[in-house]
Amino acid sequence: MPEFFITSSRLGFRTWCKSDLPLARRLWGDPAVTRLISRDGYTESEISERLDREIATETQYRIQYWPIFLLSDGAFVGCCGLRPRGEDPQMPELGVHIASAHWRQGYALEAARRVIRHAFDFMGLEALFAGHHPENNASRALLLRLGFSYSHDEQYPPTRLAHPSYILNSVTKKSPNQPLDPRPPATSLPRGGSRALVGADKLDVQPPMRTLRRFVTPKVVRWLAVGVVFAAVGLGLLKLMAGVLGWPYILATLLSGEIGTILRFLVVDRWVFRHPRPTLTRLWQYHVANALGFGIWWSVANLLEAAGVHYLVASVLAMFFSVGVNMLSNFWWIWRKPAVAKS
Repeated sequence: MPEFFITSSRLGFRTWCKSDLPLARRLWGDPAVTRLISRDGYTESEISERLDREIATETQYRIQYWPIFLLSDGAFVGCCGLRPRGEDPQMPELGVHIASAHWRQGYALEAARRVIRHAFDFMGLEALFAGHHPENNASRALLLRLGFSYSHDEQYPPTRLAHPSYILNSVTKKSPNQPLDPRPPATSLPRGGSRALVGADKLDVQPPMRTLRRFVTPKVVRWLAVGVVFAAVGLGLLKLMAGVLGWPYILATLLSGEIGTILRFLVVDRWVFRHPRPTLTRLWQYHVANALGFGIWWSVANLLEAAGVHYLVASVLAMFFSVGVNMLSNFWWIWRKPAVAKS
């Protein structure tokens, strides 16, 4: 039985590997599955390239259209997951391809719901785009059932057609008088494969608890957790330099602050905001943004220490003055979500 990293009531998700080529052929070599996601279908070489691309995406971004299997007997069902759209790893697209032998059993809905929960609750994403072939009423029905709202039509190169596109926010409130989709409702059940896009939309006014949930996201929690950990790291470095080595307090605060800043940037960039690798642009932006926060912390810490406060207590108190500045600069400048490109 394969090793799954997430499961639903009937399905298990794992990652693709090179030995999965027979499964890839079974899925993407079936014209019934690919007729609405690729104009000319997939050749043998294109199936192999598609598998290699999924594996590379997992390696670089830790996401892919993950293969899914029945928990009951391990049978291969298809794939469902996320992939990057454009250059922003924070904006992946949702997609599900179900093998024709498993149509009309609710697997597309179940798999997509599990991936959406994984994207919002574990990865901390805030919005998803989804799209489908204009003739695929079944995929449209699936997306509406998942809670997506129609946004616009967008050109999709593999089919050379404008595909209807939809938006799903992590906290969504729909007006009862606002139609989900201007076209007539679909009547068929989800079948075959769908492809999806990603984006963001303005949220409606939310009740107090939902408004709180909008801001206290898993991403914010991870950011705060990193701050707590590196507060301890900074204190440890300060204790070593000023308390053990006996260095001047001004020098110790400068060095411990800079070392902690560099290490924290690497963790925030990779773990909090899910970028596959750090860039020099974000590094210098992080230093510029932290200069103000660090300057506030350093000044307050030294003022309190000069006033007779214990140097460790002074450092802790000074941290509270810089947290707000750091959070604003991190979320609203360095790692802000870019505007969705208009098609």
